[in-house]
Order: sequence, then structure tokens, then C-alpha cells
Amino acid sequence: MTYPEHLLPQSNYKIISSTDELCLCTLVRHTSSKDLYLLGTEMIDPDKLQIQSNHLKDLSTNILGIFELNDIYISVTNSSFFELWSLGDITEAPLINKDFILNNDRGYFLFSINDIKNLKLPLIQNYTIVFDVIHTPTKCNFWHFSIRAFSDNIEISELPVSNKQKRMIWKSLKDFLVAIAFTNSTGFHILKRDSYTQN
Repeated sequence: MTYPEHLLPQSNYKIISSTDELCLCTLVRHTSSKDLYLLGTEMIDPDKLQIQSNHLKDLSTNILGIFELNDIYISVTNSSFFELWSLGDITEAPLINKDFILNNDRGYFLFSINDIKNLKLPLIQNYTIVFDVIHTPTKCNFWHFSIRAFSDNIEISELPVSNKQKRMIWKSLKDFLVAIAFTNSTGFHILKRDSYTQN
């Protein structure tokens, strides 16, 4: 198997600087297993929404459209491909069993960008917090987007508080994200081509 070319950045692509025009679009986040729900319920288990505690920065997702649901099974194992892509960078495709493998055990859940950007959050740890969605293309995936949390335009990871408090903030935020997550992928909106290609 070769790495899907449709995931790789192309020379005529540009960074999507604003997600305001993408509010109707849908983000997908893979999970380590297809078992998503709390035992005996139809509620998504908050623990499935895994925040990386080592950087406390964001939640990694992909925007559906060119990126397809079946692409969640591609597991890149070579961390150098997770480096951010910059305009003009030439990227090479990852190689099967060297840089990526297939992981058919993965599951997924979805978010509407509009739901994320319009979440009304109470004070959390005495901070007023809002979410934003930011295009963060990587060398192996142009369609990578980050859900990030801000307080007065300062990212949570940069707040002048302890890492313990940052973790507590993110733990609270997870509950709100889980509440708007869904698993039915029918009828999702996709990127317009002029959103990501240069003139």
C-alpha cells in the first residue's frame, strides 16, 4: 500500500488563515478503539477524548472532505512527519511499515466547527475560556486542524499557572467537547476548493 496522495500538502496549497468560512464543516478525531461509549449508555466516554498531558496545548483533528473517514486508520509512526508544513515545503510520502501502518481498530467521533466556536462556557478555574479551530497542516496531512482553548487571547498552555491547573482546565473543557461530539457522519459539509488553493 502507498500513502494516500490526497493527504499530502501540494505546491498550490495555502494555509487556511481563518476558519470563519468553515463553520459548517466537520472535524473528525480518531480514537484508539471503536468502543466509544460509557458502559451501558449511548454517551461518549470523556476518556476517549485524549488530551496529551505533555503539552496541554490542543486537541488534534482532521477536517472532513478530502480527508475521508477511512483515512483515520492510517497511523503515522515516524514523528518527523508530524512537523508543521510551511508554504513551499516539499514533502515526501511516508512509507508503509517504515513511517506508517494501518490500524483498523480505531474508532472516531465528530465535531461541527460551528458548535465548537459557539460553545458558551462558564468560568473555569476563574478563567473565561473560548475555543477556536486552527489549521495546522503537517508534512503528512494537510487536513490537520487543532482545537485550541484561549483565555483573553492567551492559549491555555501559555497561562501563568501551574501545569496541574492547566490540566484541571483541560479536564473541564473535555466535558464540554464530549457534549457536542457525535458519531453520525451523514450530511457533513466539506471544504470549498478555493479555501486551500492559491490563486
